[in-house]
Amino acid sequence: MAQSGYFFADLVREICRDSGSGALALAGALPGHRAFADIVPVSTPFAYIIAGVRRPEQWEVGVGQLAADGRLQRDQIRASSANGAKVDFDNGLKSVALTVDAAWFAAADAAGADGGGDDVPPHAHAIAEVAGLQAALDGKLAANLVSPFALSILDDGDATAARATLSALGQGDILLAADGSVGAPGVAFAADMNSGLYRSGSDALRITTGGVSRIAVNADGRIGMGTQAPQRRLQIYDAAGASLALATDDRNDGFFVTAAMGMSAGSGKGWLGTLSAHPLQLGTNNGVSAVLETSGVLRSGADNAVSLGSAGNRWSVVYAGTGTINTSDQRDKKWRGGLTDAERAAARDIIAEIGMFQWHGAVADKGDAARLHIGVRAQAVWGIMARHGLVDPIGADGQPTGTCPYAFLCYDKLDADADADAGADGAGAAGYRYGVRNDQLAQFLIAGVLA
Repeated sequence: MAQSGYFFADLVREICRDSGSGALALAGALPGHRAFADIVPVSTPFAYIIAGVRRPEQWEVGVGQLAADGRLQRDQIRASSANGAKVDFDNGLKSVALTVDAAWFAAADAAGADGGGDDVPPHAHAIAEVAGLQAALDGKLAANLVSPFALSILDDGDATAARATLSALGQGDILLAADGSVGAPGVAFAADMNSGLYRSGSDALRITTGGVSRIAVNADGRIGMGTQAPQRRLQIYDAAGASLALATDDRNDGFFVTAAMGMSAGSGKGWLGTLSAHPLQLGTNNGVSAVLETSGVLRSGADNAVSLGSAGNRWSVVYAGTGTINTSDQRDKKWRGGLTDAERAAARDIIAEIGMFQWHGAVADKGDAARLHIGVRAQAVWGIMARHGLVDPIGADGQPTGTCPYAFLCYDKLDADADADAGADGAGAAGYRYGVRNDQLAQFLIAGVLA
């Protein structure tokens, strides 16, 4: 229908991906609408509105006509995001609609009031004088009957196929999907309708494949793999043995060329180790404290730098097939020589200190049946050495009053945690513990007797 020099038609709207400030190629009608070429005569003026979808800040209102090649020829700009000039559109998705603008209505009203004829004056009101128009233009949603989300879907592929498979609704830029179920997830795929994502409850999601829930994300943030009710922040469950693998290659045949580690739980045991022919390193603060070699050897991460246990966290028993090997290479030693007279005298006195004893902790558990041990009392040995002028004495507070040059005498301060759990024998309750290195003390005593 033509009136006042404009062509009018209902439901004419197309998408456009073309760019520039000249004529724009149109790319097909939106669902429920008609294409310009199907209804609009060539070279006949009509009012149009262009609204950016990928770039909503770009918009234009004007008068144009359909060129012989089907492109939109933009003849007169009524208003635009370029301050009334032609917009240099980018190639993002846009919506182009045949419609009238507020200026046309204002001019038509003015012509009717003046009793004029069919000619519509070019402008009777400025855009700002038409109530609501500027707000609508500022909102960048001019006459969009399809949401930006849906338009983006159409822009990414075949429109008919996208509409056929999209069972969700778009609200603005948000995809609203049905809750679905484990066998028919709310977000699924055309060729695999029982695999996807569904809502299992308030704030809870499930990922399903083949109609089976594989991953659960519960409302409290706990994630379960193989279980719908994880008891930990992340829990992996498998009745035959749950496992986790970390690898730097993507092979799935059970053989890892590069370093890979794994964890598993099943068959009455838990396991942590490497899945490849590489050592397992243990450490803190991005360092290496211990290394389990592929041969099974457990060694320190650095030579002579890490202790096994501590004064407040001791191993109870060490089982070994042979005795320990201590470094004795003469190249590592600054040799002083034999014992002094004072040292030999102290050694003989220490021999007289050797006696039998039971551990308080063992007595508390077993009573008189607690096993007998032989050895010395570290503080008594320290006192003997002090009487011979070899070390500073122990003070009234039970702690050394100075330094001790002899390595077979040991004194350790305990940290707060070790002090709180000092052991059943009560030693260390004051925040410290004495000890001896028995191998060195034995040689000291032998040298003192044989000299």
